[in-house]
Amino acid sequence: MIEPLPLEVRQSMLQRRIIRLIKSDNGAEVQPVEDLEQTVKLAGQRGRFDLSADFGVPAERVEALDISTQLAMAAGIEALRDAGIPLVMHYRPTSVGTYLPDRWRLPPALADETGVIFASAFPGLIELAREIEDFYQYETLRRQLDTLYALLEQLSGTAPEVASNLRAQITTLERQLEERDYHLDRRLVFRALSMGHSQFAEYIGARGPNTHVNAACASTTHALALAEDWIRQGRCRRVIIIAGDDVTSNPLMSWIGASLMASGAATIEGDLRQAVLPFDRRRNGMIMGMGAAALVVESEDAVRERGMRGICEVLATDIANSAYHGTRLDVTHVSEIMERLVCTAERRFGLARAAMAPQMVFVSHETYTPAR
Repeated sequence: MIEPLPLEVRQSMLQRRIIRLIKSDNGAEVQPVEDLEQTVKLAGQRGRFDLSADFGVPAERVEALDISTQLAMAAGIEALRDAGIPLVMHYRPTSVGTYLPDRWRLPPALADETGVIFASAFPGLIELAREIEDFYQYETLRRQLDTLYALLEQLSGTAPEVASNLRAQITTLERQLEERDYHLDRRLVFRALSMGHSQFAEYIGARGPNTHVNAACASTTHALALAEDWIRQGRCRRVIIIAGDDVTSNPLMSWIGASLMASGAATIEGDLRQAVLPFDRRRNGMIMGMGAAALVVESEDAVRERGMRGICEVLATDIANSAYHGTRLDVTHVSEIMERLVCTAERRFGLARAAMAPQMVFVSHETYTPAR
C-alpha cells in the first residue's frame, strides 16, 4: 500500500521553499530543497473510500465529517461488528400513537455504559486547508478581473486590439468565477472541529463518557490507557476507541508532509527497500501514511454478559511525558516508565517478567532516531 506520490504533490512541496534538517553520525545540518529529487517520493495513500456506500452512513451525515472522522467511524463500525455488539433499529412515536423506524443504534441496555474516544493528530485540517484554498483561488480570480476592468477603462477607446484582447480575458475570468462561485460552507465548523468522538457517539447512540485525544503518533495507545482508567474507575463498562488520520492526500501533504520532511522525520528515499529500515543504522526517516483503527475495550463481566470472549487482555497501561524534547527521547526516563509499567502488571496479576519475556514483543515508534 506504499506508492509513489503524484508529481503534482511533489511539485507543490517544492514550492514551499523548504530548508530540510538532515541528520547523520556527524550531527545535524540544514539544506535547501531545490529540485524534485530532494522531495518525498513514497507514502501510504488513500484509495477508494465511501463511508456512505460501503458502511451505510447516510450521505447527509457524511457531508458534515472530515476525512479523519470518516475513516475512524468506518473502523468503529467494523470493530463493533467484530466484537459482536449489534446496532438495533430504534423507533419513534407518532402523533397518532404508532411507531415509525428511526435509525440503527446500540441496544438501550448498552447505551449509557458505552464511552467513545476519538484518537487523531490532524482532524479537520484538510477541510480547513481546502476551504482556504477555494477562497483564495476565487479571490485571486476576482482581483484579476478587477484589474482587467480597470485597464480596459484606462484604454478608453484607444488601442482597440489590446482592448479586444482584454475583453476576451475578462470573459474567460467571468466564466471561471461563475463556475467556482465561492461561498463559505456552513458545515465548515463541523468539519474543522475535532468532533469525531461526539459524531460517532451520536450515530450509534453511545451515551457514556466521550472525548478526543491527541498524542501525535501515540494517540491510539494513549486512548487505550484512558479507556482502561475509565473502566477501572467505573465511569463506563466499555469504550470504543476510534482513530483516523490522513495527511498524505492533497492539500495536507503539501503542508504537513512537507513539514515532516523539513524536520528530517520523513525519508526522501525512492527505493522502498532502502526506505523501510527500522532500527537500522542506514535509516533516514519514516514513510508517511494514512489509515484508521478501532478497538472495543470492555470489562470482563460485561463481555461475559453478552456471551462473548475477549481476544486479549489489557494487563496494565501507563502514560508519561519526559518533559524533555519534542523529537528526541529521554532514554533514562523511558526506561523508568517501562520498569514501572512491568512492575504494575507483575503485582496486579502475580506474574514474573522472566516468565513473560519469551512470549513478549516490544513495539516502539520513533520517526527518525539514529540507531544506538
